[in-house]
Amino acid sequence: FHIDKEAKVEPFEDHHAGLLEALSAEKNDIDTPVGIPTDSNKEGKHRGKNGGKDKDVSLERSYWVDIDADERDRPEVNEWIQKLNFGSLITDTITKPAEEWVSHVVSTRSRALIMIRIVPLVRDDGSFVSENIEYLAAVKTKHMVLTYTTTLSGGRGSLNKASIKYMTMEDALHGGSSNAALVAWLEFHIFRTRKILTQIRRDSIQIAKRQDQDPNSVRLEEITMLRHRLL
Repeated sequence: FHIDKEAKVEPFEDHHAGLLEALSAEKNDIDTPVGIPTDSNKEGKHRGKNGGKDKDVSLERSYWVDIDADERDRPEVNEWIQKLNFGSLITDTITKPAEEWVSHVVSTRSRALIMIRIVPLVRDDGSFVSENIEYLAAVKTKHMVLTYTTTLSGGRGSLNKASIKYMTMEDALHGGSSNAALVAWLEFHIFRTRKILTQIRRDSIQIAKRQDQDPNSVRLEEITMLRHRLL
């Protein structure tokens, strides 16, 4: 996704080309001073005001790269992440097996990694789709924020589709930068988690009230389901 200066998140028609542009922006920002053309990225440049030299348009943009994958795709995702220039500290942390993940923040001079435990996908009856402990991960650089969750990918109720719907809403971002994109993406997951936990609290209070009035009115299945949701 391209994040324009008006803080709008817009998808690339060609996802592959958009990804290459985002990665090119990161590479050129590290390897090449602004205003100096590179042979590897001649497209997407315009005539700059600084001495008439070419300026890479991608260096003026920000990008959101959302990985729609899950644990079944982890080997392929990890292989790809290891090729990115995130540095060994961030790369080694994010490519660990999901069962070794913990809520964690890694920060360097130019990059940051955030890993936070999240609530799994929820069925219509309030039960969780997975019994696994699920996490989100986000790597933020100057021009790009790359996001990933361990929950199931695809499908109507996937977190990826829900987060995309939120991020592309009007005024979802407070600015056209990777920082703003990261904040908005985290807001989506925090709001979602708060909503689910609030409902669990309401259900707990309701069951407790029913038990106080009539212990036989609460079925064992209800208590077991609530226990599962809480744990």
